[in-house]
Amino acid sequence: MIVLNPDMLILGTIVVVSVLVWIYQVEYMKGVSKGYYFLFAGYVLSMILLAFSFGNLLMFLIAFELTLVFSWLLINFWGSGERQKVALKYFIYTEIGALMLFVAFSILFASYSTFDVEKLSLFTKDMQNVAVLITLALFIKSAIFPFHSWMPDAHAEAPTPVSALLSPVMIGLSNYSIFRVVFRVFPTVVSNERFLLFLTVCGMFNLVYGGVLATRQIDLKRYLAYSSMSQMGYMLLGIASANYYGIIGSIIVYVNHAFAKAALFMIAGAVHKKFGTRQITELKDLRNVMPSFSTAGIMSLLSLSAVPPFVGFWGEIFVFIGLIKRGLQSGLSFFILSVMAILFSIFTSVYAIILMKNIFFGEKKVSEKPKENKLMLFPIYGLIGLSLLVGLTPNFVIKFISKTVEQLLGR
Repeated sequence: MIVLNPDMLILGTIVVVSVLVWIYQVEYMKGVSKGYYFLFAGYVLSMILLAFSFGNLLMFLIAFELTLVFSWLLINFWGSGERQKVALKYFIYTEIGALMLFVAFSILFASYSTFDVEKLSLFTKDMQNVAVLITLALFIKSAIFPFHSWMPDAHAEAPTPVSALLSPVMIGLSNYSIFRVVFRVFPTVVSNERFLLFLTVCGMFNLVYGGVLATRQIDLKRYLAYSSMSQMGYMLLGIASANYYGIIGSIIVYVNHAFAKAALFMIAGAVHKKFGTRQITELKDLRNVMPSFSTAGIMSLLSLSAVPPFVGFWGEIFVFIGLIKRGLQSGLSFFILSVMAILFSIFTSVYAIILMKNIFFGEKKVSEKPKENKLMLFPIYGLIGLSLLVGLTPNFVIKFISKTVEQLLGR
């Protein structure tokens, strides 16, 4: 049987989403200067480099900085509204995270004269404070509370194709880095109950807080940004379980979020391009006005809500199994938190249902019925099709990465 590193699944997701977003932006960003496409290509390549760099901390830091620089320039020059102010806020927040990584990696290099993850894992038993520092740095890029305030602003003002990568792909990749960097460099944290409890509490709070704030948004892109915050809570809960089921679930949540949220951002961009507004209160009954985009939006929201047969269903199931197993192993307090996290998952369905009701159904607000652009529809339905394909054949993906996940967990 072929055995794949889960990094390859993450990398494949980045490449597929990036290619489809590129096709979308050919129409959406028509007439934009060549400089935009150069920076966008650099942004995609920097994410690919990041996915390749989990074995070396210096390469990881360089790739981390490159993703920041390219995305900052894209928001600053091609964003909307107060783009320069928003870009500066985004840069400051994420650069603080990069500086924290620099300090942590410098401490490790000064102590052991290597950036190699496998070599460092042999010596870092007593350096768990550095593990916490790296985790907090990655929290900033992952928009984990209380380091999240840059995200709704950046997503609202960024060009839609950038939002379609920044939210579903980039912040999820930073979250995944907690497993690939922190758990590998500091293997003892996998059995550190206080550290795992800390991750669980942060994940649960993100899940609820992001979901609640999403229901209160009137700007469609800000709604999608806060729902991403909630989805990162799911992913962090899977990582916090520190077991096979939770990690597999976390990886599947990443894939599902990348597919569904990229599709939703592209739908939001198409709606804004046609009607000149992102205000949810002005977008009633889109199912009759833009039926193809509306069908795609409903299907994407169902995937985020973990409705079968979409791949999101399997992500949540595995995360929940991982949480229960961790709770049974770690005592009553952890078990109670795990059950609470599962119950709070209802917020995902709540904010998805509210959005479906508000913009796809209800009293008609938009009278114009524009022609739907097929070039913009193709990548959206491509992502939905992939979500269905993986959801219908989950074993095909899981069996290829399961052995490597077990090895990375030290089993």
